[in-house]
Amino acid sequence: MWLRGSGLATVRRRHVGSTIASPQINPSPSTIRLDPAVGEQPATIVRQLANAPLFAGPGGDTYLCGRCGFVLATSIPPRALVGFAIRCFRCENLSLVPAGGPLAPVAQQSVVLQPGEYMITTVDVKTAALVTQEAVTAWQQHVAWSRALFTPQQASSQTLDRAFCFGLERRVEALLGEVWDKIREADARGLRSPTPPPRRHRLAVLVEAAATARAQLLTPTPTIDGDLLSELDIVVREMEHWSADPSWPLVRQALVSPHEYAHALMTMALATVLVAEGNPAAFHLALGRAADLRLEFSRVSFGACEVKAPQALQGPRSVVAQVEAAKIVRKAWRSAGTGPMGQLKPERSGLLAVGGLDLSSRDLDVLEAAAKQMLDDNPRSHLLGIVVLTLGRAPQMVRGQVSISSYIATRIARNAHYNGRDTLKP
Repeated sequence: MWLRGSGLATVRRRHVGSTIASPQINPSPSTIRLDPAVGEQPATIVRQLANAPLFAGPGGDTYLCGRCGFVLATSIPPRALVGFAIRCFRCENLSLVPAGGPLAPVAQQSVVLQPGEYMITTVDVKTAALVTQEAVTAWQQHVAWSRALFTPQQASSQTLDRAFCFGLERRVEALLGEVWDKIREADARGLRSPTPPPRRHRLAVLVEAAATARAQLLTPTPTIDGDLLSELDIVVREMEHWSADPSWPLVRQALVSPHEYAHALMTMALATVLVAEGNPAAFHLALGRAADLRLEFSRVSFGACEVKAPQALQGPRSVVAQVEAAKIVRKAWRSAGTGPMGQLKPERSGLLAVGGLDLSSRDLDVLEAAAKQMLDDNPRSHLLGIVVLTLGRAPQMVRGQVSISSYIATRIARNAHYNGRDTLKP
């Protein structure tokens, strides 16, 4: 065999007296009428026993009963209460605190509730979150998956055969549905056009490679592009996992755009890396100039992470030169913005990321050096640093069989001028 190649529905929050809006990195306190529980009774319930808020936090939202509007909790920061229902003192109906989805970070300082109904007067949640065992288990599974995918210098492998190729095609269709139809139709129109676009949609190229490989594997001497199949493998696994996030429907719709596809892919990859290294991260969708990811350093300390996916790094490409790396990092820096109107505002810790496809170790080193220079030349005390990442592929022949391998690799230029209290692991 000849092997050719190199070797988010959003959570809807009902705001009293205002329109529904996406959550912000630094949300202004809101009064939220919780959703009433309908159908099957929740497994974990906390009963409000007094004519006073059941929970009081260090600052944040006020939760109202979904039926009668009675105050259930005050000054609650994001994810201080997760996954259970509150039985209202006034009307005795159940209201659901925000679940956050199976990929939502769980605070390290948490009190874990097992299934059952709890009788409580007033609870101070200033020092610890209150979460269900189900939420903790889901977060642990998310961390384990992320660590399995992101293991530095180690690639996960999959033997190449026709079933594997066909499975990749079907998984894309199942994940994207009508979005994939739009991508495929736009790609077909572009190929028929007398003036085709300079670049095809990357996902259309990858799925075409899987279909071609499936046909080639029926021939005596098949020619397979292992690079493209490796890339499709990690793309599909990233999308399948992050499709459990509440923001996935909006992320999925954005994938129609070739540029937004690259940006979403790099955002998912970076979130995977951050979670794997012990930095709780969650998708952040908001109106206006807001960062892509929310970093949860503690229950009351949140950071912002902005991801850039320069077209010059999305392949196919040659080696990244030092001059080009400096231009790429500078453009990403200016696009993100580090001032009061930027995506990485001075009011909280920030992290900039620049991502590309199949960058070599040397490419990553050159981009990291350019990032360090940018940080030294432009001191910003609120920036943790700049991350450079890539989705790599390494198809290889093992005992006469082709193994499709893919991985995520990173470099981080830490900011010597950072003077905040937050820490980025490792």
